Amino acid sequence: MDRRGFLTTIGCSSVLGFSGCSMSGKNKQVKTTHRHIKSSSVWNGISSDVSQTIFVPDVVLKNSHANIHTTIDISGPENMDLKPKKTTVMLIIDNIVDRWNREWDGSNQQSGTLAAELDGGGTVSIVSQTTFASGGSVDTTRYEELTPSSG
Repeated sequence: MDRRGFLTTIGCSSVLGFSGCSMSGKNKQVKTTHRHIKSSSVWNGISSDVSQTIFVPDVVLKNSHANIHTTIDISGPENMDLKPKKTTVMLIIDNIVDRWNREWDGSNQQSGTLAAELDGGGTVSIVSQTTFASGGSVDTTRYEELTPSSG
């Protein structure tokens, strides 16, 4: 990997401000592997001031297999005693094809990897359902377009 390719790959691993990933090939053409389309949330018994964000810092596509690395971030107003209890993250392609669960330990982020077989890429849904110790939950859906890079 040349220096430019290394810097492009490192830049694509950033969690903050991330909306897609691209890599440079030997001929400096950019090949996109994933792109954020949109996100939406539904609040059940908690304030809509609570924010749940699904980050996709990395997608590894090899042949028809995809590993989608995800990070879930929970935040809210400083005066709110926000104690997330459990998060379930699901990958949906027509049906639920993979999921991971995490208990919260005081941090405001959880991470995991979702895996699936894809035929030529397409749009997938990543759904995060987080419940809180005080009751209530927030469900967030992120739509991601996956495109196998060529070469």
